[in-house]
Amino acid sequence: MEESEATEKREVEALQKLPKALACKRRVIITYDQEKTIEDKYGVIEVIPCWKWLIQQE
Repeated sequence: MEESEATEKREVEALQKLPKALACKRRVIITYDQEKTIEDKYGVIEVIPCWKWLIQQE
């Protein structure tokens, strides 16, 4: 398994456990340049590039 795939797997697994412990409205993985959505039984995990996340912040 490539290092980036292992990192993504680790991050997604952590965010899939989050709704069991805490109420959350949004689950986000901030990356250098990747953008996609990952759907699971709790909803959507957003994968967005850092620049896009930064311009969304108020």
